[in-house]
Amino acid sequence: MINPVKGFKMAYFPKGDITQYFAENPVLYSQFGLAGHNGIDIVRPHGEPIYSVCSGIVVESKHTTTGYGKYIRVVSDQPDRKGVRQEWTYGHNSKNMVETGQVVKEGELIALMGNTGFVVSGATPFWKFNPFAGTHLHLGLRLCKLSNKGWSYSGSDIKLSILDHQNGYYGSINPVPYLSEANDVPEATAWREMALTVISLANAVINLLKK
Repeated sequence: MINPVKGFKMAYFPKGDITQYFAENPVLYSQFGLAGHNGIDIVRPHGEPIYSVCSGIVVESKHTTTGYGKYIRVVSDQPDRKGVRQEWTYGHNSKNMVETGQVVKEGELIALMGNTGFVVSGATPFWKFNPFAGTHLHLGLRLCKLSNKGWSYSGSDIKLSILDHQNGYYGSINPVPYLSEANDVPEATAWREMALTVISLANAVINLLKK
């Protein structure tokens, strides 16, 4: 799993890329029937690339004038031992780069940063910083299972059953622990590549000494 934007920093803006964490501002989101914010908001300049955090299939790619505006939902292709999959939502995009039914790979470009849908620009009583005219990525996460008795998004033939849908966030959970794991990936990959390089050089030296 990787992060949705390059160089992602898990901290409040301007030290990091977050303007709003999960479950914050319950008063603001009560109008939508939510107990609080149902994801995290990641700020970057308009048009910056957004990448899929996991491999999976696009179950919804839609454009609305309210809510998430232009948004994408991707269901992971790898369930855990109990058959649970992840459903990631990427909201407020300026452009969706993938279509419903499309298979995407981890790290694939799927959208561009935008401020479509329900977006508040500037400082508010709910958050101090909101740069880039409100441009941000709403990143949401729900856990689900494939089920013949489930339901499908319009245009998708994949039937889903959302876990813990009555949790006050329509099944959404805090994505931060998953992204915290993702933050470790680049460093681990760098060490692995370095180790492979050292092994390769050592083998080359051994082969030279044998000649």
